[in-house]
Amino acid sequence: MKNNSMYAEYLFLVRLDARNLRDIPFYERTEEICIEAVKQKAELLWSVPKWKRSYSVFKAAVEQSGETLSLVPKKFITPELCLTAVKNSYDAFKYVPTEFLTEEICLEHVKKGIDRLKDVPIPFRTEAVCLTAVRKMGTAVEFVPEEILTEEMCLEAIGRGYLAFSYIPERFKSDSVRAAYDVKYAACWGALGWTDSPTGNK
Repeated sequence: MKNNSMYAEYLFLVRLDARNLRDIPFYERTEEICIEAVKQKAELLWSVPKWKRSYSVFKAAVEQSGETLSLVPKKFITPELCLTAVKNSYDAFKYVPTEFLTEEICLEHVKKGIDRLKDVPIPFRTEAVCLTAVRKMGTAVEFVPEEILTEEMCLEAIGRGYLAFSYIPERFKSDSVRAAYDVKYAACWGALGWTDSPTGNK
């Protein structure tokens, strides 16, 4: 069929509108035609015959919508495919099997939005991942393992919002961290009528 005019017409119709895949006879939905469809609309994966769902088809679907990773059989999952999924979706991280996690995937996840460090398994909360998360949202410091928490992270955290100070462990509230907090937010608590800083300093 691939050499006849009907194949060319099917391919043209799918490129024109991916939803036309549904109108193509089931046994004539070739891998190429299916890839053309799912790279426009990942949800059309359900219209791809099971025996045509190759790695290339799943890859095209994941590139269009990262959440499609949840439909990929484990035999086709790779760290590269997981990274593509996380880059293309706010919610794909939860579908990444633990054995395929990498620091790069976790970094991509925490870059996507606030309050995401808590989703990252402890072994992958590296200094780079944690610092990126804290720079995104100061209160993420709550989820930084103490063994890698640094004064730099604490300073970054309070630089992102006054609430972060309360999530910093007491033993990391050094004089320099307290002073930095006081300098940055003195006007705030003054406007609220507070006489003392939340750090305990006058």
